[in-house]
Amino acid sequence: MRHKLFILGFLAIIFAFSQSQAALTFRSGASGPGAYFSGSEIRVNPGMPFSIDVYAKSTDSPNRITWSSPFSITGTDVIVSWGDTSQFAQAGFKAYWDVFRRTYAESWDGSLPDLFNFTGIANSVGYPGDGVEKLILKFQANSVTLVGPVTNGQICIGQGSPINTTYDWIFDDPQPIFPTQCFTVEDACKGCVWCPNFTLPGSFCPLQKTTQWDVPVTANFVAIDIEQDPIIYSKAGGVGTVTAAGAFSWQPTCADVGQTRYIDVVATNQYFCQKPGLPTQHCIMGIVVLNTDPVIAGDCGKTFIAGGQGGTAHFTATDANIGDTKAWSVYVTPSAIGNYGISSNGVLTFTPALSEFGTTFVFTVRVTDCAGGYDQCEVVFIATPDKEYEIKIQKVENALQGHHSSVEVKKTWGSDPIYGFDFLIAYDASALTFMGADGGPLFDMAGIYQWEYFIYRFGPNGNCGNACPSGLLRVVALAEQNNGLHHPLNLSVPDDMNLFTLDFLVSNDRNLECQYVPIRFYWMDCGDNTIAYHPSTDLNPNTIVTAISNDVFEFWGGASIAADAEMPTYLGAPAICVTNPGDGKPGTKRAIDFWNGGIDIVCADSIDARGDVNLNGLANEIGDAVVFTNYFIKGLGAFTVNVEGQIAATDVNADGMALTVADLVYLIRVIVGDAVPYAKLSPYTNTANFGLDGNVVTVDAELGAAYFVFNGAADVSLGTGASSNMTLMTGTLNGNAVALVYSMDKGATCKGDILNTNGTVKSVDAVDYYGSSYKVSIPTAFSISNYPNPFNPVTNIELTLPVASDWTVSIYNVAGQKVAGFNGYGVGKQVMTWDASNVASGIYFYKAEAGKFSATRKMMLMK
Repeated sequence: MRHKLFILGFLAIIFAFSQSQAALTFRSGASGPGAYFSGSEIRVNPGMPFSIDVYAKSTDSPNRITWSSPFSITGTDVIVSWGDTSQFAQAGFKAYWDVFRRTYAESWDGSLPDLFNFTGIANSVGYPGDGVEKLILKFQANSVTLVGPVTNGQICIGQGSPINTTYDWIFDDPQPIFPTQCFTVEDACKGCVWCPNFTLPGSFCPLQKTTQWDVPVTANFVAIDIEQDPIIYSKAGGVGTVTAAGAFSWQPTCADVGQTRYIDVVATNQYFCQKPGLPTQHCIMGIVVLNTDPVIAGDCGKTFIAGGQGGTAHFTATDANIGDTKAWSVYVTPSAIGNYGISSNGVLTFTPALSEFGTTFVFTVRVTDCAGGYDQCEVVFIATPDKEYEIKIQKVENALQGHHSSVEVKKTWGSDPIYGFDFLIAYDASALTFMGADGGPLFDMAGIYQWEYFIYRFGPNGNCGNACPSGLLRVVALAEQNNGLHHPLNLSVPDDMNLFTLDFLVSNDRNLECQYVPIRFYWMDCGDNTIAYHPSTDLNPNTIVTAISNDVFEFWGGASIAADAEMPTYLGAPAICVTNPGDGKPGTKRAIDFWNGGIDIVCADSIDARGDVNLNGLANEIGDAVVFTNYFIKGLGAFTVNVEGQIAATDVNADGMALTVADLVYLIRVIVGDAVPYAKLSPYTNTANFGLDGNVVTVDAELGAAYFVFNGAADVSLGTGASSNMTLMTGTLNGNAVALVYSMDKGATCKGDILNTNGTVKSVDAVDYYGSSYKVSIPTAFSISNYPNPFNPVTNIELTLPVASDWTVSIYNVAGQKVAGFNGYGVGKQVMTWDASNVASGIYFYKAEAGKFSATRKMMLMK
């Protein structure tokens, strides 16, 4: 039988302090080859290396900054051969005292007692109060020797008292206690053949594992035999399983949270220690099973109205532990008579009793997991006879120009039965074109919601004069009329229900890019923006009350807008709209909060690179000009990369208008080096009057380029005013003949007779040589009018000539006397101004003559 000697060294002793409030605790132990267990007691084997270890754990807040801890090491019948006397086992511990630290030792010569002190003033972080235990000091001994004819001795560590009181035991309050801990020095084996020594990579036998209850626990136990004999591992007690190779595994459950769990692993080989009680070596590892509390979210902190139909709030919960359960509970302050409860999926409902109206209730909602961990929050319900309504116009983000944009109008809260509504909505008609409105699910939802009547129309009733917005529309709906085809069974419209959707076409005017276009409720009289409803607390089912505005908000919230202005107004129904006729007749009630919305038009620089029409990353190339010219003949089909991006890129002259001949001309100028890219020009330089003299299209302005659309098919060729220096491209687009007149030559323009055609001009886009747009006049018929009419004392008379002609305009009074006259020669729009300051009020006639055309109109002077 071979002799072996290898000692297990291990100890984990937690010291309990007399002060329960102490936030800093210590424990000490022995480790290394010379340390071993004798039953539950740790001992030190003489002649073998070992160390005395000091651990600390703090839960202080704030962290500890000041630290002084003198330790006294004493012994009986022993001599110690010291190695490294002050190993800091945790590098992180040093970092906490990187501003100032000092060690101090008295008579450190192996002749006990010896004293060692650590003193430090930490940085701003301090020793962390995170509750995590850290190894702070390791007193390394090469060996310990028994003195005299004894079989055992003793070595102890405890709180010391240095001669130099500078290094006394000092801590931030509360101060901890460090009781003396002693270890017996005794030959462990005394003739035993082998004692195994447990170890793990970076540590000796693991003292403790920490895990969440839904995470499996694993560990590998490794014992070292100095003669490399085979070692067999087995479980002596505790949880989980241990393989013969030392692999441990265990799956905790929620029931293990807060309980003391352990695994006792035994290492054995073919030889056994001869000393009684030490046939094998044990490693006992404690397992701390944790639980993460759930986290509640949803309507926490919100305030709701609970009317006669009740109110609801919605909550959600998350839990980091996979597979954890969630139990919902709720209690209310003050106690409620009405019905309330919370479902298994976090929906809180509350229907107050009639006697509770006017009371505010605070509900505490709690979600609890399997281990009893919980999170909670509060929500407020105001019990009221009528739950006020909230109507919101949607705010649409990043709308594309030239595209349709759908804007929803929703009822976001309000529980009392609704019989109908009448809304008046204003918008900016220069930026948005209203295309129509579609009723929401109320009007086509099978089952209990089947409203019968929905209609919209442009403009309000009456006339709002100069205060009238440029765009107005009215939307009216009724739940039921004369028991028609549909018959709604439930008139309590659900919250967040889309009442109707407005369809707007967003203007292609690039000056509007990046702009917000508001869509707002508007009041012209007390009937605007009202809801007809039945108060749920009224026992008479025939009672219908008109709800009017309570507050008006912009989409971003903020303070409500005071509803006290004179109509017409955006500010809500004024005080005169609140009525209470008495005699049991219903009146009006402020019971609607209106929220305005609108449309955010996308910023052009987010979808285009100006001048890069083919979107190849290089702007203002010949390729960009080729794609752009193809657009005028083929339409948007010429754009094959990204239609919206290519449209936006065509605003080459930065005048806010894309897809224009002005942009093409400026792009050409940039390409030939005659202009600087991205220059911003005025939208219009002047007016270009076009006319048709027989088969010849004429113009009275110098053109850099022009784009013509004709009604139907047409033959087109260059006229004498353009044939020498301009290029003509023709084609068919959407059933109409199109023609582009332009030039790639520097300085080229045209004027006068520019086209020959057998067709009729439908539209013209014309620019000068610098790419600035002309305001185009395209007369298609002879006409005459004046504005304003009636007038005082000045009016403008406008004459439109389809062909170049001599013209005259004569003004007569009711007696047939001529009082003024004008004459000239031209084509297109001719404007003259008559100042009637020298004539009397009354009716006057004006007659226009141009070639074969003649017309007479009436106007009124009112002084």
